[in-house]
Amino acid sequence: MSISDRGGAALAEAVKKAYEAGQTDYYLEPMVRVSEDGTPVGKIQDGDAVLFCCRRGEREIELTDAFTDPAFPHFERAPLEGVDFTILTMYHDKYAGKLPIAFAPSKVDRPLAQVLSENGLTQLHCAESEKFAHVTFFFNGGYNEPFPGEDDIRTPSPKGVPFDSVPELSLPEVADNVIHGLEKGYNFIVTNFANGDVIGHTSNCDAKVACAGYVDQHLARVIEAAKRENYVIAVTADHGNLELMLNKEGKPHVAHTTNLVPFVMIDPADDRALPLRDGTLGDVAPTVLQVLGIDKPAEMTGSSLAPEVDFGKGRKMLLVILDGWGFGAKDNTDPIWLGETPKYDAMLEKYPPSSLRASGEAVGLGAGKPGNSEAGHINIGSGRCVAQDDVRLDNAMKDGSFEKNEVFLRRSRTSRRAVRRCTCWRC
Repeated sequence: MSISDRGGAALAEAVKKAYEAGQTDYYLEPMVRVSEDGTPVGKIQDGDAVLFCCRRGEREIELTDAFTDPAFPHFERAPLEGVDFTILTMYHDKYAGKLPIAFAPSKVDRPLAQVLSENGLTQLHCAESEKFAHVTFFFNGGYNEPFPGEDDIRTPSPKGVPFDSVPELSLPEVADNVIHGLEKGYNFIVTNFANGDVIGHTSNCDAKVACAGYVDQHLARVIEAAKRENYVIAVTADHGNLELMLNKEGKPHVAHTTNLVPFVMIDPADDRALPLRDGTLGDVAPTVLQVLGIDKPAEMTGSSLAPEVDFGKGRKMLLVILDGWGFGAKDNTDPIWLGETPKYDAMLEKYPPSSLRASGEAVGLGAGKPGNSEAGHINIGSGRCVAQDDVRLDNAMKDGSFEKNEVFLRRSRTSRRAVRRCTCWRC
């Protein structure tokens, strides 16, 4: 859709009309602002400095790659020479050291992985590629490289097919790798089951229900293996998604939620329901340290979720993060409730969970904002509430430092042609 250049409000007015016509954010028709003769306004050219001010979650990665990845395969592009492309935040860890970042993430002092390393413990971080950065870069508080004693295993996610056609994703291989890690005897293992979030973002309701069944099946495999190896087990989630199938209009719900998430603990050495308290994702790391017999560092402001439990000495621990797996309504709008999940249901009955806040201010986001995988994993792994990009950006705009950001100013000064401020109305 071409929008005639009638001033700065033209695109905003077009978006408003699209809303009135029933279009929604996920399915909005593409728009481009053009001059009176139909020429695109602000087209990026050779030698431009691009300040890409978008903060959405997935689309900014796709758009950044289209401009900066020499091997970009998805459509033909006219070559652009000398474009200086600055991104707003760390859209993906693959951009670290390659692109200028206006609001680069600050590393968290002494996240869980670092504390375990300092104490000479071994650890395994395991996930499929769709969520690998979350159990490494984000879980580790913004550090790109593994800490001494840490092994990372990345299982490729399915490629070349719609995810909702393979709701199992690569979970069988992820579970196999976790089981092998348990048998090798790592002191601590963290794994992410990506299905709930990846399939939750699709509009395929049948795939969502099937996905819950696959998670149940492989979660049971991993838990049984951990019990055999005498691991203390914790099962939680980074945010909600899968538990809500339909929105208020009866259409497929494809976004994150603000729902609470479960926190389950199992100790095979004392196979009973453990007394747990409710809390936030930032309380998970202190709980892990308690199990492993390590004092919580002063930097961690979270507290153990099982303060009354004595786990003894020399214990090992498995942490399973069910991505996008919140508490749902347990009715026909809840794929987890609708799915074949006998093992998960039995686990909750035998080991009643506590509830963790995984959205909004509890994980460093704006009030009332749904959680996300980045916020979830950095809070889980850091043992504290970590301010997220949205809050940092809001604060920068309020105090005026956004426009004075040195990365923006430096790019503006060194550009050979013009500065193109590429913004996204979704953000």
